[in-house]
Amino acid sequence: MLAVTCNAYEIATASADCSVRLYDIREGRLFVDFMGESATDVHLVADNQSMLVSSMHGNPIRLMEKANGQLLAEYALHFHGFLLVSIHSLVPFSYTGHLNSDYRIECGVLASNNEVVSGSEDGAVYIWDMVESKLLRKLQHPMGVKYVHSISTHPSSQAILTAAQQQVYVWECDESECVVD
Repeated sequence: MLAVTCNAYEIATASADCSVRLYDIREGRLFVDFMGESATDVHLVADNQSMLVSSMHGNPIRLMEKANGQLLAEYALHFHGFLLVSIHSLVPFSYTGHLNSDYRIECGVLASNNEVVSGSEDGAVYIWDMVESKLLRKLQHPMGVKYVHSISTHPSSQAILTAAQQQVYVWECDESECVVD
């Protein structure tokens, strides 16, 4: 198991065995989705309908419907300088820009539930509009930061906590910009 997240009645896990597991505690049921590659991070979206799943080696971050595992969106990655765009027939768009090839990079959803956020191996944090798939912001960390591996979003305000190497950063976001504190 590489990641775990929960809400009031569900536990979701991402595993190196290429599976995402969703445990429904109320009903005592287990749902398993096979991803085709190691799932390195998972987040339950506040809409209670979907989950965000990431993996390494140029594979996309996926927004998936919890009930049936249907792919809702893919956030494409760069891998060793090559843009890998994965287009699903039901999803005519993808989210591009960040790099994830060697490290476990976390992702999440901001408190507004309108933006997807991910760390990157280029020292930046990427924020996309969840619906329009447009890159909204690229938050560059101070010089010398090679990768941003950990992300945590605030549950009620547009704030992001990031970890890069041995440093922790707090970002406050508004409509026009994000500022590191």
